[in-house]
Amino acid sequence: MNSKSSHWSFFIDTGGTFTDCLAHDPDGNLHRAKVLSRGSLSAQVLEIEPDGSILLSDSPNWPDSFPLGFRLQSGKDQSPIYVIGWEHSKARLVLDTQVPDQIIPGSAIELLSGEEAPVLGQRLILSRAGISPDEVTSVMRLATTRCTNALLEGKGNPPVLFLTSGFPDLLEIGDQRRTGLFDLVPQKRPVLHGPVIEVDERMDRGGKPIQMPDLSLIKPFARELIDRGERVAVVSFLHSYINDSHEQLVGQALLAWGFKRVVCSAEIRRFRKWLPRCESSVVEAYLSFVLSGYLDAVENGLGEGGKLLVCSSSGGLSRRADYRAIDSLLSGPAGGVVGASAVARSAGLNNFINLDMGGTSSDVSRYSGSFAYQSSHQVGDARVDNVAMRIETVAAGGGSICRVVDGLLKVGPESAGAYPGPACYGFGGPLCLTDVNLLLGRLDPTQFSTPVFESASKQRLNQWVEQSDRSAQDLLHGFLSLADDAMANAIRKVSVAEGYDPSDHALVSFGGAGGQHACGVAERLGMNQILSPGDSGL
Repeated sequence: MNSKSSHWSFFIDTGGTFTDCLAHDPDGNLHRAKVLSRGSLSAQVLEIEPDGSILLSDSPNWPDSFPLGFRLQSGKDQSPIYVIGWEHSKARLVLDTQVPDQIIPGSAIELLSGEEAPVLGQRLILSRAGISPDEVTSVMRLATTRCTNALLEGKGNPPVLFLTSGFPDLLEIGDQRRTGLFDLVPQKRPVLHGPVIEVDERMDRGGKPIQMPDLSLIKPFARELIDRGERVAVVSFLHSYINDSHEQLVGQALLAWGFKRVVCSAEIRRFRKWLPRCESSVVEAYLSFVLSGYLDAVENGLGEGGKLLVCSSSGGLSRRADYRAIDSLLSGPAGGVVGASAVARSAGLNNFINLDMGGTSSDVSRYSGSFAYQSSHQVGDARVDNVAMRIETVAAGGGSICRVVDGLLKVGPESAGAYPGPACYGFGGPLCLTDVNLLLGRLDPTQFSTPVFESASKQRLNQWVEQSDRSAQDLLHGFLSLADDAMANAIRKVSVAEGYDPSDHALVSFGGAGGQHACGVAERLGMNQILSPGDSGL
């Protein structure tokens, strides 16, 4: 078992809150682990020992010495505190300094590994089996929302945009569609790129060069931008889809002058239409460092015998070298659709609607004998022309924040994420849908993979009760109804809006929170059959 010939297969889905890890060992046995997507473990303090060590409740299933070197996070700013000892049999945790005052019996703690969550999940599974990652050959199949979250949170790198002269406002003007059709004051759709540099070059519509770009005129602008700290660029020229020699010439020069990443639009998508080609290239460049840093960290953590395959927005697997940021925006949801559809078909269903409710959002899709695809899709304010599963997303997940604004109940779109998470996680988070389901008795606290504090949920709920004229039950059922309505409306977009009756379909619910809302959603749509595979909380 401990030899290099031992082959393990890992199947990992990283969401906004949790990362779910499954593995098959060489004998075909199934192993499972669930960690927070921050690359961390959580636990509840039982008591503080006289010698300063911490006893944890429910004895977390961490092998001896596994969390050594992890950094303690207790929910407040503090000096770094690290774990120097762990005894599984006694559930005893030893720190390198005295226990902070805010850590008391009954409180929650988080142990940050400093690793990406897929690597932590893999190491935890192998450690339980007494194996090091370097002692096995493994294949990891990964679905991730890393690029999606970075795009929605604005955490990418705005690229410098080099365009054919005369078109500096190409992306700002776009196709002139307004984001809010009835807004009294129209708002422009924000762009993802940084400075725009016009390049005097021209290619005719047949691909014949009319004017070659003069690199000597471009170089001073490029040097100035590099001196200002710009490192990512996009080169997108008119008619380059038929002849990209000008793009290649400028792109290679920018790399030689000091840019670290240059995206040429014809290499990303060879579209005749310039606008979608340029938009897709900007998204690719904006997320390129986010994706490469993340996948490099995962791949390096797999060990010498590890191989990484990543799920794309179309539901297929790509090698690490062939994977691009624009392929990843629906990676997690698409992987869920493929898996749930396989389970539904094995149950004899051929017409069904998938409801994938995770920590940040709910994703719905329809299956009628085959998968539904789309040639372009939008994530946040970014539009990408790329083949993807036809998936409708709504901001209603277990971590969606519930609140009262001017007397009106609101659910989402903001999410508490992996940290602080819902109030019941014990890290001071807000009232979320997970708290609502917990307080309504729709969740079993003993089945959570993280400690649950119902008292914290009640405290947050009582704050809203005091600020509004509603009772606790009115608020809880109101928040629940809003979430169910949002998911039902998303299903109508992939069914009724396309000429299909949802009542002719079964509802397949999955994701960590799908089961709590499946019945309410199905009732609204007249759906009489529900299938809930796996850990969906039903």
